[in-house]
Amino acid sequence: MVPWGVDDSDADQVHSVLSNRGAGIKVAFIDTGVDCTHPDLASRIIGGFDFVSGTASYCSYYDGHGTRVAGILAAASNGSGVVGMAPDASLYSLRVCDGSGC
Repeated sequence: MVPWGVDDSDADQVHSVLSNRGAGIKVAFIDTGVDCTHPDLASRIIGGFDFVSGTASYCSYYDGHGTRVAGILAAASNGSGVVGMAPDASLYSLRVCDGSGC
């Protein structure tokens, strides 16, 4: 499914007409952590850092917000769920907020 934001920004046209889906692009997102086992994200998350706990364990999952942000950025185009703005981009999760957003 193509979500509203992808359609409204014409990213879906960039995907199909220009064949540009973000391959080779690395994006760091700053949030509450990410569920690295999510089927739309598992192959997209390639690194990161958890600044809250001070560890390189970037697959920290707390309130789901960071996972949703990662999906908006680069959810895989796999015939399930939604597709992200750049579904072939690589993501780095930088956790700076705990589960309460602090």
